[in-house]
Amino acid sequence: MKNFKLSIIIPTWNRKEKLIKLLNIIILNLKKNQIIFEIIICDSFSNDGTELAVKSIFKNHLNIYFKNVKKNNISKKRNIGIKASKYSNILLLDDDCVPKKKFFKVVKKYLNRSKNNEIYCGQYHTSQKLISKSNYYKFRDLKNLKTDKLVQINYNNIITGCCFFKNNNLRNFIYFNEKIKGYGLEDIEWAHNLKIKNFGLFLTEAKVDHQETSQNIGAYILKWYMLSRDAMPSLLKNKKNQMKGKIFTFEEVFAYSIFKSFLKGMNYFLLIPISILLKFFLIITDKNKYFFSKKLFNLLLFFYYLRGACDRNKKSIKKTHWYNLGYK
Repeated sequence: MKNFKLSIIIPTWNRKEKLIKLLNIIILNLKKNQIIFEIIICDSFSNDGTELAVKSIFKNHLNIYFKNVKKNNISKKRNIGIKASKYSNILLLDDDCVPKKKFFKVVKKYLNRSKNNEIYCGQYHTSQKLISKSNYYKFRDLKNLKTDKLVQINYNNIITGCCFFKNNNLRNFIYFNEKIKGYGLEDIEWAHNLKIKNFGLFLTEAKVDHQETSQNIGAYILKWYMLSRDAMPSLLKNKKNQMKGKIFTFEEVFAYSIFKSFLKGMNYFLLIPISILLKFFLIITDKNKYFFSKKLFNLLLFFYYLRGACDRNKKSIKKTHWYNLGYK
């Protein structure tokens, strides 16, 4: 395991504090694990002073590179990072994913024995302190896949926020689709392309503390709205009738004009008022564990997915974060 070299690619935007904290933690752990590394930060001219802070605080680290990408697109940032990497071992790490103890030890273990056609994922964990005080964070943690050993997963379960692989084959023909708009789905499409090319997808015991920026379900549902409104139409242009899962089953039904018209008619009279009331209920009962219901949280996500489907082709709202704010 000596002379293990790792390229770490971190896409970011307007998260200066999170990024600085992450860099301090991973640099310390990389040194502890005797890993030769480079860190490639891909930003889009953040207006919170991210670039200045990174270059000032880490000015003595010649192996930290800062790239500004004109188009604020997470797929493009990851692709640019992969293409710029100089080591064969690649780690994609989101700026809100803080590696926990033994994370890099696990990364070394699997990449040292890996073949070129294997993709490994870490697993998201939520702070127990947050879980104990919030039904929302409990729900988010229950959605995370957990394992204490290597297990194979399908493309719908890919976790690109902490994903590692050898890039020898990858850089030749499989990159993230930069044409997918909105939030999410670029990762699932990427994983689907990998499966078609006979790559193995695996979940490992490598853990990260997923410091999700959503403070309650009110912010998280906006991602589902955007996923449905903007990302899904982009994906369906290339992958219609190829990908499987509950969402894609819905999309097959939604394609029928009669059902689409019926759902859009229900949007204003039922979906919007019911979803707003349910959101309000889950927010005001968030700290009371007796009101926790995984089914209610999932139902709200589905309602916002339906609302996004009804609002397709609407003009995009200017981004203030990775996803748009401003919806009700």
